[in-house]
Amino acid sequence: RSSELRNGRYSLRRQSSPGAIPEMLSFIQNTGIARILPLRNGRLITCLTDNQEPSPCLIWLPAPDITATFPECFSQLILAIRQCIHISLMTERWYPSLEPCRLIYYSGSWYLIALQKGKLQVFPLADIKSVSLTSERFERRGHIHSLVAEERFISALPHFSFIHKLINTFNL
Repeated sequence: RSSELRNGRYSLRRQSSPGAIPEMLSFIQNTGIARILPLRNGRLITCLTDNQEPSPCLIWLPAPDITATFPECFSQLILAIRQCIHISLMTERWYPSLEPCRLIYYSGSWYLIALQKGKLQVFPLADIKSVSLTSERFERRGHIHSLVAEERFISALPHFSFIHKLINTFNL
């Protein structure tokens, strides 16, 4: 693991070997932290993960909106995304046969990005009551992963439901 909980905060795990640097650089890139670090190299990782207190950097994010079912749903969604497994989920209504693409944390909330019959759907995790994995698999769509990683898409996540309803109103 590349992160650890210390004093109520998550941070990069203190480096235990030079072999950990590539893993930590990968963690920084894969989680989007790379966007806010002006420099990413082994020397910086060594400095950020040494045993000196206090840490020279603190990245402060708003706490996520977490529901009682959050941990179970979150781990099932991670598994389904990683292994390209269709899911069904329950919010205020039932959504069968979704292709989960990515979980994105933005502005204090987690969002599930999924495809249903080729159409993009966004679900705030706080609205998800249950997740069921099916036995059906799907092929990952690279163009969707590129689209949902764009800053303009991510900044629209809190408004996706409204935008979706508005578009559907005029596409009768």
